[in-house]
Amino acid sequence: MDPGKDTTARPRLPQNVVRILISGRHAKAGGKTSRERAANLAGIAANYSRDELLAERGLGPAIVADIENWLIDQGLKLRTNEADPTAS
Repeated sequence: MDPGKDTTARPRLPQNVVRILISGRHAKAGGKTSRERAANLAGIAANYSRDELLAERGLGPAIVADIENWLIDQGLKLRTNEADPTAS
């Protein structure tokens, strides 16, 4: 084992959740291409409120809780419901 290599397991989101996020309502915040969006997945997820995630098809309360915990591990959190960055 390489002593300089970080071997800490970082939680990952399931592929179906990643697909939902990179094609969802806040995906444009992560870039134009799927590759850019995947690289900026935490930022995309952090643009959502809990209610918005629950409104996405395929995301239920348990998955939304997993996303919230994943964001915490990234040093981020979901935004509050009051401020919608896409509202004009």
